[in-house]
Amino acid sequence: MQHAKSSKPILSESSKHDYYHKWVTEDVAYIISPEEESVFKALSTPEEKEAFIEQFWMRRNPDPTRAVNEFKEEHYRRIAYANSRFSCALPGWKTDRGRIYILHGPPSEIESYPQGGTHYRPRHEGGGVTMTYPHEVWRYNYLEGVGSNIELEFVDPTFTREYRLATHASDKDALFRVADLGLTTDEAQNLSTKQERRFLYRRMQDNPFQRYRTLTQLQRPPQIKHQELREIVRAGVHFESLPFGIQQDCFLLDPQHLLLPVTLEVDKSDLTLRRDRAFDRARVAIYGVARNLLNEILSEFEQEVEAAFPAGERQGSSPGRVMFQKMIVLRQSDLRCRLDLVVKDLYGGRVGHLCTPLSVISPSDSFPFASSLVLSRSIRKLTQAGEEGQEFVWGDLEIIPNPPKRFSDGDSIHVYFHLYNIAVDQATSKPALSVTYRILQEGRTLKEFPNDEGESVHFSSAERSVLVKRIPIEDLTAGKYRLSVEVRDKLANQTVHLAEEFERLLGTSQP
Repeated sequence: MQHAKSSKPILSESSKHDYYHKWVTEDVAYIISPEEESVFKALSTPEEKEAFIEQFWMRRNPDPTRAVNEFKEEHYRRIAYANSRFSCALPGWKTDRGRIYILHGPPSEIESYPQGGTHYRPRHEGGGVTMTYPHEVWRYNYLEGVGSNIELEFVDPTFTREYRLATHASDKDALFRVADLGLTTDEAQNLSTKQERRFLYRRMQDNPFQRYRTLTQLQRPPQIKHQELREIVRAGVHFESLPFGIQQDCFLLDPQHLLLPVTLEVDKSDLTLRRDRAFDRARVAIYGVARNLLNEILSEFEQEVEAAFPAGERQGSSPGRVMFQKMIVLRQSDLRCRLDLVVKDLYGGRVGHLCTPLSVISPSDSFPFASSLVLSRSIRKLTQAGEEGQEFVWGDLEIIPNPPKRFSDGDSIHVYFHLYNIAVDQATSKPALSVTYRILQEGRTLKEFPNDEGESVHFSSAERSVLVKRIPIEDLTAGKYRLSVEVRDKLANQTVHLAEEFERLLGTSQP
């Protein structure tokens, strides 16, 4: 059983199978649910298994806002303790004492009789005197999901230090199978026999059925506190999970912060629709959380999104989508972060889950640099700037991104990006930019759109320049292309390059 607490192993291909096998059959053997175990064993790639392991511990984290997962830390501490204190011919974690300790922690009280010996039975055990095997009595004041005043006995009948969980008080009796020795008070008076002893009890907790019930409850995996996240595990690995697209861009907000618009898109054909008069409606629930390397929550959000489509269209016969956008603000120091997104079709029940690193730009104090290059479906100038956080509104522009970066008949590519550290003419307070847009395929330039005087500059200030450009693609054949942008700062004689892949499809554009 693993003792290390490192979150991700560095393994050769030949040892990965052994690592993941040991993780599920040893490290978490007592705390993984049967459902989770079956899901994990159905995974085929190391990446899927790593994602599962990360989610497994996250679901059990008592305080997701803290960097340290106290449940995980305590679990591995218990494993180490069990191996150091309960080992015999078996490693400590495999013994009955090890199992109970790992599941429930240290008992409130322990009575230990490592040599066994003379035992004066208490009244609830029937009285009398006998000889016992080595044994221990563990008492828990309270165990969640089990009950109060739980008493367990572990017996070593083979004198090998392998203490076994007893099902009856007589399991520790070394004279139980010896006639006329070690009798209880009633047995000495011929009022009962040793064979009847297991079915005679003076305490409710010693009722054999109650004892078996308690032992069964004790050995169940602990209940997951966040039950709603069970669906995420199932959706993340089964073929029927809900697919969705995501586009994440990055802009400089101020000298200390970055702005990351995250756009999510679900195709209508993947959703269950409900008829409402003249429309077929879809409802989607979205949950997202961004974390840094210390597992601290940087941004958390949830939203329900509705969309309506003309009624009567056969499912999948016409295009359509449900879209959502969230603006995430990060510190520039948070350069390595991840985003978890969970999407649920509220009418159909299917769930999709994605865990992805957040891509950020690297600002420079000395040289020009650019934001993400956004290839959007449309850009529309508004009469007034949008409200802070409003979906698809960036400044005075409404921008509808295209997460899959696929463009159909009738579409144009609407390009949007920012430039920073651009020199400004002191006389005009404007930059002097030469911008060239190129469409390439397999390294060969097919189309070129020069902007020698910077006509595509939409807005300019001392902090940034905002560039917008419409690129026609109607004469492109179906296939994959690359859009390249070259910006030359004529005042500073410096150049910035940007590029993004896209795909040209034949057929009707989505509305």
